[in-house]
Amino acid sequence: MIGRRGLLASAAALLGTAATGRAQSRRTRRIVVIAPNAQQLARLDVFLAAMGERAPIDGGAAVVTTRFATDHPGGAGALAAEVVAEAPDIVVAANTPIVHAMLATKTEIPVVIAVVGDRAGTGVAQQRPGQNVTGVTTLVGGMAAKRLALLKEAAPRTSRVLSLYHPDDPIHEPQLRDIAEAAPGLGVSLRSEPVREPAEIDRVFAEARAWGADAVFRLAGQTATTTRRTIELALAGRLPTMLVLQEDARQGGLMSYYASFEEHWERVAVLVDRILKGTPARELPIEQPTRFELVLNLKTARAIGLSLSPAFIARADEVIE
Repeated sequence: MIGRRGLLASAAALLGTAATGRAQSRRTRRIVVIAPNAQQLARLDVFLAAMGERAPIDGGAAVVTTRFATDHPGGAGALAAEVVAEAPDIVVAANTPIVHAMLATKTEIPVVIAVVGDRAGTGVAQQRPGQNVTGVTTLVGGMAAKRLALLKEAAPRTSRVLSLYHPDDPIHEPQLRDIAEAAPGLGVSLRSEPVREPAEIDRVFAEARAWGADAVFRLAGQTATTTRRTIELALAGRLPTMLVLQEDARQGGLMSYYASFEEHWERVAVLVDRILKGTPARELPIEQPTRFELVLNLKTARAIGLSLSPAFIARADEVIE
């Protein structure tokens, strides 16, 4: 996962020049990737590699830099306004709150959205017609219910599920509706808890244990900041977890199921490349994911005393031994 500022700083490379192996005299195109924090840019390396493989634009080069709202005293809105004032050629806006901040500027700079919920969840559908926006979403309708069903299939005795979400992230509402509709048919009860800061997670888990929670489900969104402590507490309580990022499962979560971030950033690179080569962003449809990945951690399953069926394990895209 990308998450080290030094590595992200290295993204500010002349991608077109690197691809051709020689300096170029044509205009350098500037691409700014903005996100709430470095955690939201999982697999940005795929985007950088895909951009580096593409032909230079009119013999020129492309420079990619990254900016984070957590590093800006004014937050997402101030960062978006600052980036617009710098007039880059393209802004890649990662995560729904950042997308909202960029769209609120009413900029005509091409905006490519990334790592966001569905089209309606991002608010793009409500923007004025013709706004210069395209991109790739990470959620499709029914995704949260599918993830809950997988958790129940992995741990059939599950009956009370603690679901965690960030209350300020607009994509939590459709996901909560989704799992609320699916829960009765799966034979589970839900306790949905908002978590803004990692410091809140211990209290939430204590209350959930008193309630009788026997599994943990994390909604997609900004709750990545709570993941490490969530994993620790779930392991201590021997609770199965359905998390979001593949890296979550690799770090000790029982499982994750989500859109492939490799496919996601490859498609973002394709859209950026098409814009650089002359296609207006408004003419490029917002894409949905087509590839989803199930990651299982068998070491964690053994640690919490859960036996996963061979058939279920065989469906996984990655199995961590």
